[in-house]
Amino acid sequence: MNGLTEYEKFLIIRPLPPDHVYDIDGMPLIKKDSFEEFGNNQKYTTFSNINSVKDKQNHIITFFQYDNTLMRVWNKPIKYISKFKEFYALTTPDFSVYSNMNKIQIANSVYMNRWLGCIWQYAGIKVIPTITWANEDTYDICFSGIEKGSIVAISTIGCINDIESYLKGFNEMKKRLNPSLIIVKGK
Repeated sequence: MNGLTEYEKFLIIRPLPPDHVYDIDGMPLIKKDSFEEFGNNQKYTTFSNINSVKDKQNHIITFFQYDNTLMRVWNKPIKYISKFKEFYALTTPDFSVYSNMNKIQIANSVYMNRWLGCIWQYAGIKVIPTITWANEDTYDICFSGIEKGSIVAISTIGCINDIESYLKGFNEMKKRLNPSLIIVKGK
């Protein structure tokens, strides 16, 4: 580690805050955030459009985008924090989870989602965890790292090919996480 800047060390180690909690499976736990004034006044914008938003305090940043765009926040997690603080809240990045991925790839996608959420919460940003899943074999990984009763975000993009499997996962997510509100991107 000699010769590395503190920031370069941070990128290699990717520590969590000292008071951080892990769930029973060892996944970083995104804590349930308080949204007293959450209502119909909030608008949504994608991460790619944050620079064009005028009324930032009423906007929630969403990350339902291609992984190559999401990797910008993973590769430079601190860079965007001051910009994100201008917004009401943000969802965590919706890194890809597919049934044809192996469990290590799926766990990595979920870990990146949860780790960023924890870092942003530690920075004082309101975080809405994004939940994604593939088939029954992915539920244990995909539903880990979220405090029960949280507001969560999901996407219906891509589920048209297997609605039955999607709804099965949706019902399992509701059972395991008991979300207080589900924000849905898509139809």
